[in-house]
Amino acid sequence: MPTWKPPLKSRALAFSGGLLALLAAPAGPGPALGKTSYAPVNLTEPFADVRDRMTAAKAQVMARQLALLKQRYDLGNHPASGVTMSRGKPVQEGVRVKLPAGCTWEKLGTLAPAGIMEKDLFPLGFLPLPHPNHPEGGMVFPRFHINEILRQENRDLTRFDLDFDLPDHFLPEFPASVYLTTRPDLGDVSQGKVITIDTPSLRGVNIQRLFGSQRALKTVEDFTEFEQRAAYFDGDPVTATKKGVNVLDRGSQVHDMAEFQELLDFPPAPKLKVDGTLDPRLASAAERRGQALFFGKAACATCHPAPFYTDNLMHDLKTERFYRPRAINAAMACGDGPIKTFPLRGVKDSPPYLHDGRLLTLDDTVEFFNLVLELKLNAQEKRDLVAFLQQL
Repeated sequence: MPTWKPPLKSRALAFSGGLLALLAAPAGPGPALGKTSYAPVNLTEPFADVRDRMTAAKAQVMARQLALLKQRYDLGNHPASGVTMSRGKPVQEGVRVKLPAGCTWEKLGTLAPAGIMEKDLFPLGFLPLPHPNHPEGGMVFPRFHINEILRQENRDLTRFDLDFDLPDHFLPEFPASVYLTTRPDLGDVSQGKVITIDTPSLRGVNIQRLFGSQRALKTVEDFTEFEQRAAYFDGDPVTATKKGVNVLDRGSQVHDMAEFQELLDFPPAPKLKVDGTLDPRLASAAERRGQALFFGKAACATCHPAPFYTDNLMHDLKTERFYRPRAINAAMACGDGPIKTFPLRGVKDSPPYLHDGRLLTLDDTVEFFNLVLELKLNAQEKRDLVAFLQQL
């Protein structure tokens, strides 16, 4: 099962992505070929007018995004019994992606990709999830993150045009727990405090050889520099410069940041042996069955081999087999292209999943890969697979 992920960039703790370039004209309604969703670089409108205009539009923008989320997902707070993140935040359970009317997951799993496309049955929650305000993009922080940074550093990260869109119960713990490869004896060195504006997606970066969910950057230094220069603007340095970019010095700042990132370890997994597999003396029957599926019928280990559960490669899931291209809140959905195989160690601590956060729970993730990889897992097998993933 290639690539589900801890959350990344544009959303800080839970990135929903969406800075997808409009590369071609959509089959349905949307911008015409050659048009762009970006604001012009040669702005002539005074900033005060821009702020007033976008502040006035904020409620409409957020209402549109919330309507999209409600159309796609069950957003209720349904914690799993006895399953928590490192410091005790409940892990959400259950498939939250809504199915088309009259359809079941079992029925959907029997159809070929062409049949799903023909009948337009690909669940909306499996389509790319756009940034809440695609034309503008940029980082969006949850309110609890904004409040803590304001308290500690007197910096207000509130945007006048946009709020964070996903409910708090779908997000990782904040502040993120931090474990160090050099001092595992210290446990969570964050002690529940913000010690850096780090995200759980950086855990275990020391074992990764590709960086950026879809960019295949070859070093953590390249990744750090690219993120700072242009990543939040879809890799567009012109737009980044227009909005203001702080260029880091490669020899000192970038190197120092990379040195720190290389120390970030995965959360403890007490049921795993040194080779990354379950200790049968500690694992439940469901967890052991899930492990057998992971390395067998479900084919997850093809791209996520133990002990870190990544092959350090990129894979194209060819999701465009299942749906026709379409514009979603100004973002073009026409497939995903190659996606980096993210490590699955500590995966329960870092929802939502996939490179753009479209999968809210591990149950959603299993259903997604069951459909996309045509695995034909039954209901019990899906539950067992989730039980195993919760122990990584």
